[in-house]
This record gives sequence, C-alpha cells and structure tokens, in this order.
Amino acid sequence: GTQQTNIGVPFAKLRLISPNYQHEAVADANGNFSVAVYIDSNYTVFSGAWGYQATSLTLDLVDPVVAQGHIIAVAQGYRDEFVLDYGWNTGGSSTAGAWVRDVPQPIIPSNNNILPDSGDLPYDLGTECLITGNNDQNRLGRDDIDNGNSRVTSPIMDLSGYQNPMLYFHYFYYSLIPSPATDSMALYLTDGNNTVCVWRTNGTIADWSSRQSIRIKDHITPNANMRAYFEINETNATFTEGLIDGFEVVDSIDISVVEPYTTDVLLQAFPNPFQGHIQLVYELTEPHSNTDLPSVLVYNALGQYIEQYPLRQAQGQLDVGHQWEPGLYLIHIGHRQLKVIKRP
Repeated sequence: GTQQTNIGVPFAKLRLISPNYQHEAVADANGNFSVAVYIDSNYTVFSGAWGYQATSLTLDLVDPVVAQGHIIAVAQGYRDEFVLDYGWNTGGSSTAGAWVRDVPQPIIPSNNNILPDSGDLPYDLGTECLITGNNDQNRLGRDDIDNGNSRVTSPIMDLSGYQNPMLYFHYFYYSLIPSPATDSMALYLTDGNNTVCVWRTNGTIADWSSRQSIRIKDHITPNANMRAYFEINETNATFTEGLIDGFEVVDSIDISVVEPYTTDVLLQAFPNPFQGHIQLVYELTEPHSNTDLPSVLVYNALGQYIEQYPLRQAQGQLDVGHQWEPGLYLIHIGHRQLKVIKRP
C-alpha cells in the first residue's frame, strides 16, 4: 500500500521497472495495490499521487513473498517529476507539437543536439518530462509547434490552506528565427474564474534552466480550484520546442524549518568552491529503512528554499548544483548543514 501518516492514499499510481519488464497499477480507494509481476531482480518501484510527492525504492522480486504487505510512504505536497502519469491535459491550436509526457528523443540536425544532452532533467525521478511533440525522428521540424499554440494544464490544486504558496519548475525553450513580439513560452495560473500570466520568456536557451520560482500571491489569490498551464505560441519561427520538469508547489511556511531528523549524518561536499556541479557524500550513522530517510534540502544565501533531493539509501553520493546560479548555498540533511559556493 501507499501511505502518508498511516492513511492510505486512494488511487495512487504504481510503476515497477526492471531491466526486462515494466508494470503499472492504480491503487484502490484505500491505497492498496495488488499487481502481478514477472519475477526479476532490481525492480525500481515508483509510487505517488497528485497532491503527494512521488518516491522510489528498489526491490528484488525473485521471491514473491518479498512484495507481500510492502508499505510505500509518501509525503503530501504537489510535486511532479513526470515519472508517473497524473493526467495533465493538452490543447491548443497548433497543427503539431502537442505536449506529451515522454523520454525526450534527441534532435540532431547537424553535429549538435537541439535538446538538452541529458534529455530529462538530471537527478530527478525517472527519465520522463513534458515535451512539445516527441516524434521528430531526429529531424528538425517533424513534430514541433506550428502556426499556433500548444498548451498543457495541470490537475486541480487545493491551495486554500497555503499561507505563502511558491511554484517552482525547470524549463527548456528553443525557437529558431522567432518573432519576439509573438513567439514565447509562458506560465499561467487560474482559480477557475480568473487567469493570469505569471511568467514568460522568448529567449532560446541551450540546456535546462535554473529552478524558476513564482510567489503565487503576487499574482492571484490561491483557492481550492487552482490550475497551472504552460503555453508556447509560435507564429513565425521555423522550429520551436519546449520542455518542462520538476514542477512543484510548496508552502514556504512549511519549508522554512529544516525537517526534524535527529540521527547524526556524515556529510561532505567537494570541490568547494565549485563550478558546474558539486558532489555530496553522505552517510546516516544509524540504519534506517528506505521508507524512513530524510531529504537533502538546499537554500540560498537569503534562506530561500531552492530544491530538495529525497534520499534513496542510507549512504551514497549525489551530484547537485547543475542548475544553480553562482552564489552561496546552504545544504541540509536533518540538522547537519554545509555551506558551499558556486563560482561563475
């Protein structure tokens, strides 16, 4: 079953991937799964639901008894790394380039890939993201946005109890010979009656963006019927593509305090200062199950929450900082803190 505070999460999504097989299932109204799988080792199990933060774990299902009665703990919160299908809706007037949830396929018209070389956003769950068309067959213009707009809309979010909701996401946008006055990528928020544009860009970038942040109350009063949608407009550009990943809405009141985790943690980071990315090496000094692990939390010099990396095991390494802007950052695991500096 999938749980948060010992309450089953109704209709949660489950996805099991091994080197040889893939299985998907949906929980019942009590959050319980029953799924037949082929016996195999090294299954990666992803589970979550809209309004909860997806998690992953590894199971060796060479013995069917191992999976019986297994509980997967998930925390509440709107986060979508697109490893699971939460049912974003698509629309728009473009004749091609409809948004899909998929593993990005390279587009290499000459010697360079138009899309990010990593494909999916590095270091998130799974290998999928949202992409405008994914059937270019390695040729420019086969399935990009043409003569109109392409839109993708989130499921409903109940933000009525949020004191200071913040929306975060990463994006990629490429437009060949655009018209700056009309060609752009934008994010809108709607409360069911009113719709506002909260972010827009018309600048082509070469890789995944840094983490974008929107203070929702600066633009609209949050209620129980909120949706976000991304839209790309194309009128004159000869080729236009967009990607979205790492979508998250959190209450900044909740993230201002480091999560309560009292077990001591060994934490190192190098090189420090760094350029590009930095490697974290961690070890929890007491054994814990894979469903009871803390997260790596990152804050900037102003104390603003930047991003989170849920830990999958009690010791290991993480490469982080790829999308951070230059500056000072505070890295937390529980009550352990490190200061690191990213150079230009």
